[in-house]
Amino acid sequence: MTAARVKRGLTQAQLGEAAGLRQATVSAIESGDVRPRPETIKGLAEALGVSVEWLLGVPDAPERSK
Repeated sequence: MTAARVKRGLTQAQLGEAAGLRQATVSAIESGDVRPRPETIKGLAEALGVSVEWLLGVPDAPERSK
């Protein structure tokens, strides 16, 4: 997730705002301290413009959903 966020030029605070999360929550997810709920993962994927599968690291998953 961090790579996708940085690639898009977003700070943790900006991603959090776009996904309806606090910056601290984004930080905790990126560091692995928090395991996000499915709806949170979906919101992050939408905010980043990537597929949920790609965000979760599914092999051969397309970066963007169709």
